[in-house]
Amino acid sequence: MMESRLTAARTGAALVIAGVVLGLTACGSSSSTKSVTKEAGAAGACTPAVMVVRHAEDKANPDGGADILSEVGIAHAKLYPKLFEKYLAKTHGIGGAEVTVCPIGKIIAIDPKANAVNPSPGTNPFNTIDPLAKSLGLTIKTQDAGGVSYSTVYNWNTARRKTLLDGSSTSTVIAWDKQGLNPSADDLNKKINNQTLRSYGYTPLLQTLPTDKTAIIGSSGYFTPQRTDLYVFALQDPTTGKFGFAKRYKQQFSDDNGVTWYYRENLSSTDKPNDVKT
Repeated sequence: MMESRLTAARTGAALVIAGVVLGLTACGSSSSTKSVTKEAGAAGACTPAVMVVRHAEDKANPDGGADILSEVGIAHAKLYPKLFEKYLAKTHGIGGAEVTVCPIGKIIAIDPKANAVNPSPGTNPFNTIDPLAKSLGLTIKTQDAGGVSYSTVYNWNTARRKTLLDGSSTSTVIAWDKQGLNPSADDLNKKINNQTLRSYGYTPLLQTLPTDKTAIIGSSGYFTPQRTDLYVFALQDPTTGKFGFAKRYKQQFSDDNGVTWYYRENLSSTDKPNDVKT
Protein backbone atom coordinates (compact mmCIF):
# COMPACT_ATOMS: atom_id res chain seq x y z
CA MET A 1 0.00 0.00 0.00
CA MET A 2 1.60 3.23 -1.12
CA GLU A 3 0.72 6.34 0.83
CA SER A 4 1.71 8.81 -1.89
CA ARG A 5 -0.58 10.28 -4.51
CA LEU A 6 0.60 9.67 -8.05
CA THR A 7 -0.91 11.43 -11.05
CA ALA A 8 -1.10 10.59 -14.71
CA ALA A 9 2.26 10.16 -16.32
CA ARG A 10 0.73 9.75 -19.74
CA THR A 11 -2.83 10.97 -19.93
CA GLY A 12 -3.47 9.23 -23.23
CA ALA A 13 -2.32 5.84 -22.00
CA ALA A 14 -4.48 2.76 -21.94
CA LEU A 15 -5.78 1.92 -18.48
CA VAL A 16 -4.67 -1.05 -16.48
CA ILE A 17 -6.03 -1.54 -13.01
CA ALA A 18 -3.47 -3.29 -10.90
CA GLY A 19 -5.16 -5.48 -8.36
CA VAL A 20 -4.18 -3.21 -5.53
CA VAL A 21 -5.44 0.03 -4.04
CA LEU A 22 -2.67 2.61 -4.02
CA GLY A 23 -2.51 6.20 -2.88
CA LEU A 24 -4.27 7.86 0.03
CA THR A 25 -5.90 11.12 -0.99
CA ALA A 26 -7.98 12.00 2.04
CA CYS A 27 -8.58 10.51 5.42
CA GLY A 28 -10.29 11.00 8.71
CA SER A 29 -9.30 8.81 11.60
CA SER A 30 -8.54 8.95 15.25
CA SER A 31 -4.93 8.07 15.97
CA SER A 32 -5.78 7.64 19.63
CA THR A 33 -8.24 4.84 18.91
CA LYS A 34 -6.67 1.47 19.52
CA SER A 35 -7.09 -1.18 16.87
CA VAL A 36 -9.27 -4.08 17.97
CA THR A 37 -8.37 -7.32 16.22
CA LYS A 38 -10.29 -10.57 16.18
CA GLU A 39 -9.49 -14.15 15.34
CA ALA A 40 -10.46 -15.17 11.82
CA GLY A 41 -9.57 -18.84 11.62
CA ALA A 42 -6.66 -19.54 9.33
CA ALA A 43 -6.35 -15.82 8.62
CA GLY A 44 -5.16 -15.24 12.19
CA ALA A 45 -5.78 -12.00 14.05
CA CYS A 46 -7.42 -9.38 11.87
CA THR A 47 -9.42 -6.16 11.94
CA PRO A 48 -12.92 -6.28 10.42
CA ALA A 49 -13.68 -3.41 8.07
CA VAL A 50 -16.38 -2.08 5.78
CA MET A 51 -15.11 -1.32 2.27
CA VAL A 52 -17.27 0.78 -0.04
CA VAL A 53 -17.14 1.45 -3.80
CA ARG A 54 -19.29 3.51 -6.10
CA HIS A 55 -20.64 1.56 -9.08
CA ALA A 56 -18.47 1.40 -12.18
CA GLU A 57 -18.74 3.44 -15.38
CA ASP A 58 -22.13 3.44 -17.08
CA LYS A 59 -24.04 4.53 -20.16
CA ALA A 60 -27.61 5.15 -21.24
CA ASN A 61 -29.72 2.03 -21.52
CA PRO A 62 -30.67 1.59 -25.19
CA ASP A 63 -33.89 -0.07 -24.04
CA GLY A 64 -34.77 2.89 -21.81
CA GLY A 65 -34.91 3.09 -18.05
CA ALA A 66 -31.98 3.31 -15.66
CA ASP A 67 -28.42 3.48 -17.00
CA ILE A 68 -26.44 0.27 -17.37
CA LEU A 69 -22.73 -0.50 -17.08
CA SER A 70 -20.71 0.49 -20.13
CA GLU A 71 -18.09 -1.75 -21.69
CA VAL A 72 -15.46 0.01 -19.60
CA GLY A 73 -17.60 -0.39 -16.48
CA ILE A 74 -17.97 -4.11 -17.10
CA ALA A 75 -14.20 -4.44 -17.52
CA HIS A 76 -13.63 -2.37 -14.37
CA ALA A 77 -16.00 -4.59 -12.39
CA LYS A 78 -14.15 -7.72 -13.48
CA LEU A 79 -10.98 -6.38 -11.88
CA TYR A 80 -12.45 -6.07 -8.37
CA PRO A 81 -11.67 -9.68 -7.35
CA LYS A 82 -7.95 -9.04 -7.86
CA LEU A 83 -8.09 -5.57 -6.30
CA PHE A 84 -9.61 -6.82 -3.05
CA GLU A 85 -7.38 -9.89 -3.03
CA LYS A 86 -4.30 -7.68 -3.15
CA TYR A 87 -5.68 -5.21 -0.61
CA LEU A 88 -6.42 -7.93 1.93
CA ALA A 89 -3.01 -9.54 1.38
CA LYS A 90 -1.23 -6.48 2.77
CA THR A 91 -1.16 -4.90 6.22
CA HIS A 92 -2.59 -1.43 6.73
CA GLY A 93 -2.21 1.30 9.31
CA ILE A 94 -5.43 1.35 11.34
CA GLY A 95 -5.74 2.89 14.78
CA GLY A 96 -2.02 3.46 15.13
CA ALA A 97 -1.07 -0.15 14.35
CA GLU A 98 -0.22 -2.19 11.26
CA VAL A 99 -3.01 -4.74 10.96
CA THR A 100 -4.45 -7.28 8.57
CA VAL A 101 -7.99 -6.57 7.39
CA CYS A 102 -10.34 -9.53 7.87
CA PRO A 103 -11.47 -11.60 4.87
CA ILE A 104 -14.71 -10.59 3.14
CA GLY A 105 -17.74 -12.38 4.53
CA LYS A 106 -20.58 -10.18 3.31
CA ILE A 107 -21.32 -8.18 0.16
CA ILE A 108 -24.14 -5.63 -0.03
CA ALA A 109 -25.54 -3.81 -3.07
CA ILE A 110 -28.58 -1.72 -3.93
CA ASP A 111 -31.50 -4.01 -4.80
CA PRO A 112 -31.66 -4.25 -8.63
CA LYS A 113 -35.19 -5.67 -8.57
CA ALA A 114 -38.40 -3.65 -8.29
CA ASN A 115 -39.27 -3.07 -4.66
CA ALA A 116 -41.47 -0.96 -2.38
CA VAL A 117 -39.05 1.96 -2.38
CA ASN A 118 -37.99 1.90 -6.03
CA PRO A 119 -40.18 0.21 -8.66
CA SER A 120 -37.49 0.70 -11.34
CA PRO A 121 -34.06 0.59 -9.70
CA GLY A 122 -30.76 0.50 -11.56
CA THR A 123 -28.58 -2.59 -11.75
CA ASN A 124 -25.20 -0.86 -11.72
CA PRO A 125 -24.13 -1.35 -8.08
CA PHE A 126 -25.16 -5.02 -8.16
CA ASN A 127 -23.42 -5.72 -11.47
CA THR A 128 -20.31 -3.83 -10.37
CA ILE A 129 -19.70 -6.06 -7.38
CA ASP A 130 -21.08 -9.31 -8.84
CA PRO A 131 -17.67 -10.50 -10.16
CA LEU A 132 -16.22 -10.14 -6.65
CA ALA A 133 -19.14 -12.03 -5.12
CA LYS A 134 -18.82 -14.85 -7.63
CA SER A 135 -15.07 -15.11 -7.05
CA LEU A 136 -15.69 -15.54 -3.31
CA GLY A 137 -18.74 -17.78 -3.61
CA LEU A 138 -20.90 -15.22 -1.80
CA THR A 139 -24.49 -14.18 -2.48
CA ILE A 140 -24.94 -10.42 -2.72
CA LYS A 141 -27.34 -9.19 -0.07
CA THR A 142 -29.88 -6.77 -1.55
CA GLN A 143 -32.18 -6.64 1.48
CA ASP A 144 -31.50 -6.21 5.18
CA ALA A 145 -32.47 -8.72 7.87
CA GLY A 146 -35.90 -7.09 8.11
CA GLY A 147 -36.61 -7.58 4.42
CA VAL A 148 -36.13 -3.90 3.53
CA SER A 149 -34.48 -3.46 0.14
CA TYR A 150 -31.19 -1.60 0.03
CA SER A 151 -31.72 1.55 -2.00
CA THR A 152 -30.27 4.97 -2.70
CA VAL A 153 -32.35 6.40 0.15
CA TYR A 154 -31.75 3.54 2.61
CA ASN A 155 -31.25 5.22 5.97
CA TRP A 156 -28.27 3.74 7.80
CA ASN A 157 -29.51 4.32 11.33
CA THR A 158 -27.79 2.97 14.44
CA ALA A 159 -29.38 -0.47 14.34
CA ARG A 160 -28.62 -0.88 10.66
CA ARG A 161 -25.02 0.26 11.01
CA LYS A 162 -24.47 -2.35 13.72
CA THR A 163 -25.47 -5.13 11.32
CA LEU A 164 -22.70 -4.26 8.87
CA LEU A 165 -20.16 -6.38 10.73
CA ASP A 166 -22.45 -8.29 13.10
CA GLY A 167 -19.60 -8.67 15.58
CA SER A 168 -17.98 -11.16 13.22
CA SER A 169 -14.37 -11.66 12.20
CA THR A 170 -15.06 -10.91 8.56
CA SER A 171 -15.28 -7.71 6.54
CA THR A 172 -18.12 -6.31 4.46
CA VAL A 173 -18.07 -4.79 0.97
CA ILE A 174 -20.75 -2.33 -0.17
CA ALA A 175 -21.46 -1.24 -3.77
CA TRP A 176 -23.60 1.92 -3.86
CA ASP A 177 -24.50 4.85 -6.10
CA LYS A 178 -23.41 8.49 -6.01
CA GLN A 179 -26.69 9.80 -4.63
CA GLY A 180 -26.65 7.30 -1.80
CA LEU A 181 -23.00 7.99 -0.97
CA ASN A 182 -23.04 11.80 -0.93
CA PRO A 183 -25.61 13.59 -3.10
CA SER A 184 -25.24 17.11 -4.44
CA ALA A 185 -27.98 19.69 -3.96
CA ASP A 186 -29.21 18.91 -7.47
CA ASP A 187 -29.20 15.19 -6.74
CA LEU A 188 -31.59 15.74 -3.85
CA ASN A 189 -34.16 17.08 -6.29
CA LYS A 190 -34.13 13.85 -8.31
CA LYS A 191 -36.99 11.47 -7.74
CA ILE A 192 -37.50 7.86 -6.71
CA ASN A 193 -41.06 6.55 -6.77
CA ASN A 194 -42.31 10.09 -7.52
CA GLN A 195 -40.67 11.50 -4.40
CA THR A 196 -37.59 13.70 -4.33
CA LEU A 197 -34.56 12.20 -2.63
CA ARG A 198 -34.69 15.14 -0.25
CA SER A 199 -38.12 14.08 1.00
CA TYR A 200 -36.86 10.72 2.25
CA GLY A 201 -34.73 12.36 4.94
CA TYR A 202 -31.98 9.77 4.66
CA THR A 203 -28.39 10.33 5.78
CA PRO A 204 -25.91 9.53 2.98
CA LEU A 205 -23.62 6.58 3.61
CA LEU A 206 -20.35 8.53 3.59
CA GLN A 207 -21.73 10.86 6.25
CA THR A 208 -23.36 8.28 8.50
CA LEU A 209 -20.63 5.63 8.74
CA PRO A 210 -17.68 7.62 10.20
CA THR A 211 -17.76 8.92 13.76
CA ASP A 212 -16.70 12.26 12.30
CA LYS A 213 -19.27 12.89 9.56
CA THR A 214 -16.77 15.11 7.71
CA ALA A 215 -13.98 12.51 7.69
CA ILE A 216 -14.58 11.60 4.05
CA ILE A 217 -16.66 14.45 2.61
CA GLY A 218 -14.79 17.32 4.27
CA SER A 219 -16.22 20.21 6.26
CA SER A 220 -17.83 21.88 3.24
CA GLY A 221 -19.78 18.76 2.30
CA TYR A 222 -19.24 19.42 -1.42
CA PHE A 223 -17.68 16.09 -2.23
CA THR A 224 -18.40 13.96 -5.29
CA PRO A 225 -17.72 10.23 -4.83
CA GLN A 226 -15.67 8.95 -7.76
CA ARG A 227 -15.86 5.58 -9.49
CA THR A 228 -12.18 5.06 -8.75
CA ASP A 229 -12.55 5.67 -5.00
CA LEU A 230 -12.36 3.03 -2.30
CA TYR A 231 -13.58 3.93 1.20
CA VAL A 232 -12.44 1.88 4.18
CA PHE A 233 -14.10 2.07 7.61
CA ALA A 234 -12.89 0.22 10.71
CA LEU A 235 -12.93 0.33 14.52
CA GLN A 236 -16.70 0.20 14.89
CA ASP A 237 -18.20 1.61 18.06
CA PRO A 238 -20.48 -1.10 19.52
CA THR A 239 -22.96 1.50 20.79
CA THR A 240 -23.39 3.80 17.80
CA GLY A 241 -22.30 1.47 15.01
CA LYS A 242 -20.14 4.29 13.64
CA PHE A 243 -16.49 3.87 12.69
CA GLY A 244 -13.57 5.66 14.33
CA PHE A 245 -11.33 4.97 11.34
CA ALA A 246 -12.21 6.24 7.85
CA LYS A 247 -10.01 6.61 4.78
CA ARG A 248 -10.49 7.33 1.12
CA TYR A 249 -8.15 5.57 -1.30
CA LYS A 250 -7.68 5.82 -5.06
CA GLN A 251 -7.60 2.81 -7.31
CA GLN A 252 -4.53 3.35 -9.46
CA PHE A 253 -3.71 2.22 -12.93
CA SER A 254 -0.67 1.19 -14.93
CA ASP A 255 -0.06 0.47 -18.60
CA ASP A 256 3.56 -0.69 -18.24
CA ASN A 257 3.36 -3.54 -15.73
CA GLY A 258 3.58 -1.27 -12.73
CA VAL A 259 6.61 0.84 -13.69
CA THR A 260 4.40 3.94 -13.88
CA TRP A 261 1.24 4.33 -11.79
CA TYR A 262 -1.51 6.89 -12.21
CA TYR A 263 -5.25 7.26 -11.85
CA ARG A 264 -8.16 9.06 -13.44
CA GLU A 265 -11.12 10.42 -11.51
CA ASN A 266 -13.32 8.57 -13.97
CA LEU A 267 -12.32 6.14 -16.69
CA SER A 268 -12.85 7.92 -19.99
CA SER A 269 -15.91 6.86 -21.96
CA THR A 270 -13.65 6.61 -25.00
CA ASP A 271 -11.52 3.87 -23.44
CA LYS A 272 -12.12 0.54 -25.14
CA PRO A 273 -12.80 -2.52 -22.97
CA ASN A 274 -9.58 -4.15 -24.19
CA ASP A 275 -7.65 -1.17 -22.86
CA VAL A 276 -8.63 -2.10 -19.32
CA LYS A 277 -6.39 -5.07 -18.61
CA THR A 278 -5.15 -7.08 -15.69
